[in-house]
Amino acid sequence: MEQNIKTEVQIQKEIYNSEFLLFLFGQTIKELDDIVQKSMNYGNQDFVPKMITRKKKEEVLEQINNMNGKV
Repeated sequence: MEQNIKTEVQIQKEIYNSEFLLFLFGQTIKELDDIVQKSMNYGNQDFVPKMITRKKKEEVLEQINNMNGKV
């Protein structure tokens, strides 16, 4: 068990790419587009949003509401 924990800690230290989710909301599509554009500008173009499927959104929301599960 101790070896497994050490291995897990080492793997986490070596992970360089992480995935983040950012929920953006707008009253209209135009407002949402403006918010996305502002987010990209404030992030020095490092933030490049991409669409995810409805299924993926449901999985993410389920994970947020049930922290014992994994996506």
